[in-house]
Amino acid sequence: MFMRKYFQQRGLQSWDVPRIPHKIYVEATSPHDIRCNAPPSWTSAIRDITLLPDEEHAWFRKADISMRLHSWVRVRRGLYRNDIGYVLACNQTSSDLLLVPRQRPYDDIDEHDVPEVKAQKRRERKLFDPTVAKNAAHSVLPFNTCASIFRCNDVFYHRGLMRRTFPNDAFEVIGLPHPDDIALHAEAQVDPDLIHRTYLSFSYQFWKEGDLVRIRVGSFEGERATIVAVTLDEGSAKVSLGDSSVYDVPLADLCRLFRGGDTVKVLAGVHRGYLGTVIAVAEDTVTLLLDKTMEVDFDDVMPGDIASVVTGQYHGSIGLIDWISATDGWMGIVARIKGHDEDDTADETALIVHSAEVVISKPSQTLTYSREKGYNVTIGDTLHIVRGEHHGLTGVVRTIDLAKAKVELVSDSNGHVVNIPIPLCMKVAEFSPAQVTRSIGLDIWIVGGDKKGFRATLRGVNRKSCLVSIHGYPNLEVRKHQLCTEWVPIVVFHDQVNSPQLRHTVRSFVAQEDTSQGRTPSPEPSSSVLQNDSEGDGWKITPEDFVQSSQPAFDKGSISWLFNDTFCDFSRHYLSFNISAAFGGGRFTRRIMRTACPDRFCGGAGPAPPGCVSLSATSNHSGRGIEHYNVPARCLTPASPTTKGQFVLVLRGDLKGRFCQVVRWVRKEKKAMVLPSVASSSRDNCITLSAEDVCLATPSI
Repeated sequence: MFMRKYFQQRGLQSWDVPRIPHKIYVEATSPHDIRCNAPPSWTSAIRDITLLPDEEHAWFRKADISMRLHSWVRVRRGLYRNDIGYVLACNQTSSDLLLVPRQRPYDDIDEHDVPEVKAQKRRERKLFDPTVAKNAAHSVLPFNTCASIFRCNDVFYHRGLMRRTFPNDAFEVIGLPHPDDIALHAEAQVDPDLIHRTYLSFSYQFWKEGDLVRIRVGSFEGERATIVAVTLDEGSAKVSLGDSSVYDVPLADLCRLFRGGDTVKVLAGVHRGYLGTVIAVAEDTVTLLLDKTMEVDFDDVMPGDIASVVTGQYHGSIGLIDWISATDGWMGIVARIKGHDEDDTADETALIVHSAEVVISKPSQTLTYSREKGYNVTIGDTLHIVRGEHHGLTGVVRTIDLAKAKVELVSDSNGHVVNIPIPLCMKVAEFSPAQVTRSIGLDIWIVGGDKKGFRATLRGVNRKSCLVSIHGYPNLEVRKHQLCTEWVPIVVFHDQVNSPQLRHTVRSFVAQEDTSQGRTPSPEPSSSVLQNDSEGDGWKITPEDFVQSSQPAFDKGSISWLFNDTFCDFSRHYLSFNISAAFGGGRFTRRIMRTACPDRFCGGAGPAPPGCVSLSATSNHSGRGIEHYNVPARCLTPASPTTKGQFVLVLRGDLKGRFCQVVRWVRKEKKAMVLPSVASSSRDNCITLSAEDVCLATPSI
């Protein structure tokens, strides 16, 4: 695309070669002319230039046009980016596409509209209706009544689809669009044969072994067969006619047959999205017993939609629908009505209008499904319900059911849990660990598990657990409901403690008044939460607390022994490591760093994150002294000794976990001769170890 566009800017006509990837056709006087006009940075990409005879030039032009005509294309840029269009006509430079209009004439954006209404009107995806356009006082001229072609505001509409001209480099041909993307084209009856072939081609991917089909053409026309295997790449299937013979038949020559008891999903038509069981078959029609609706249609008018009054007493008012009458078409909207003076601010008031007096549009920025990101919503996100019965409610996502496209929201106002379809919501804020990082480094209390009652330092927060540091446990993983801050009885991740827990936690910090001499106080109300939850009492050890907390799972690289407190006495030695190029962009590959002492996980750079080690090194710049870093363990390898007299930590063998002194270092063979103990000085007692079995160490005293 870039190369072809660059040649066109330089005055050379060019276009893609049909069915030959990575090739373009350029009209030029000579190969030298092509290389001189190519982008300087792309000169090496032009490996060979083939001269075509004059009689083949016309074939390339015709082939390029025939590839696009009467096919599906996707717009690459502009207002209709990623929309699917139908190529109605084309030439060498441009093509006429039929698209679903995003802005119809009667959706004209008024200068007084709020930005949300303006954006929503541009995203509206419905067919053009000439009757509505006439009622809105727009000039509608019939161009071809039989073909349902109208002209409105100098724009042609074919059966409700807008005809618009695009340059050929503004779209790309696609072979198989999704049925949802061409649903309105099917409703407009544009090229029914192409739509039928598209639906069939899309359904081929669901055919499987054992399905019943009928052969439509060929020597076995009308015969029923069973699918043995399907090869989508070749567009064929192996079928069996009941005997041992297997035949290769093109998929286009087969027709899928359904039997009673089959479970099917409707891909197109007014019943699109339904899932049911076949209970009767009559020729080409099947009767389904509806199981459930896989895709809910939210095109109907719902509370929360935007209503723009276009006629009547309240002409010009815009508001949100509050309620809708299901019988007579009346609805209540909360609209803004401006004062008589221009300086008057708009006041909200409740209006009752008829559906014939308003134009309905959906709220903007609602969550939609995409093939790349799905619904792009996760636990912890903040959503605002903009449509439906609960419109106006804001809450945090607690659970997600992707199969039903629903989420559970915890309301910010009253704490109630609401189950709502995802397409009726808009995302207000995404979950970010930064929301809770402000508590990292603060003191917290462990109120559950085998470490209940300990005071710890919060070091990291995950989805379901937290990493804390206490004496002897630098990286301890604790479930989030087992923690609370020192003075605020709120569990991490903003999960509010229920009122009985709140009262009990407060009593833990506040001294209670002595009531032994006074009136016997009334008993506390019973709480099912405290009776059923063994961790409701955060300051009482129970048998359920003696469950070992799981340690965090992270990449320890080749130095997993460094995370084992029983491997050796790490508090008396500095351990040296080589740094891989994965850390610091390769700045430390020729430098050796050593661990902090006495705590190898807490140095001058602060507590190390999970999976990291606190290291220090002498700076290469004068005046900076010692530099401290927290380096991931996967980027570390044990450093080898360089001369005799140094100490090493033995990592493997009979001396594993012991610190030994190097008697001799053989650099070429990368082997060290060490004394098993400081007391023995004879070389007869020396043991030879390879460099992979030792780590350079320096006594801290």
